[in-house]
Amino acid sequence: MAAAVQAVEDYLEDIEGYVDQITPSNFLALGQTTAFTGDCDAIAETKLHRIDSGATNGPSGFASGDWLLSLRVDANSAVQIVFSHATHLPISMRRRAAGVWGAWDGVVTQAATQTIAGPKTFSGAATFSAAASFTDDIALEGATSASVDDGTKSSGTYTPTPVGGNFRHATNDGAFTLAAPTASGTYSMVIDITNGASAGAITFSGLLRTPTGDPLTTTNGHKFRIYITKGSAGVTCNVEALQ
Repeated sequence: MAAAVQAVEDYLEDIEGYVDQITPSNFLALGQTTAFTGDCDAIAETKLHRIDSGATNGPSGFASGDWLLSLRVDANSAVQIVFSHATHLPISMRRRAAGVWGAWDGVVTQAATQTIAGPKTFSGAATFSAAASFTDDIALEGATSASVDDGTKSSGTYTPTPVGGNFRHATNDGAFTLAAPTASGTYSMVIDITNGASAGAITFSGLLRTPTGDPLTTTNGHKFRIYITKGSAGVTCNVEALQ
């Protein structure tokens, strides 16, 4: 992501120079070419071209009918941007520096369905507003998650949910029931339980079997880590004493 942002910044810097070169008269004269079948590398003017299937050195996957806008300062400096004829959105761009064309870079837009190719680095948190589908493995280096505070439990039923975070913690300050999570899908959860001064017995419900692992106590200050896994066959649980 950082590389993409830097590339856009570089393009914008170049475009500032191109704007100085484009006068009202020659901008209005951009017009368009029809059925451009030449070499995109050899475009030597500021012009809008309608790409035909015979064009060469365009971006991978460009189609007949797409548009190529060439912004040129001189023989050494230029920018080319390709727009999709179907969506009217930019799909690829490249810059010419020191007389050499760089590689075509895909443009990520806010609309339309896109395939983002090549490795990408996200330097910040990535948020998906809908289900994300990945055709390859996703490598997460040093991935962390905050533990969600589910408060104090002293009565009733506590039904943890992975929505908002799979790592959670709560205080046991009275007898309560810990029910199996009901959120759809397959997932694991980790819940840290700390006993308060009035800690009570925890009863489990909705599990395939009695929780495995260490017994729970009601001793003030004792801590336990509860591992919950939900799969197509049901929900299981393991308790680990932390003292």
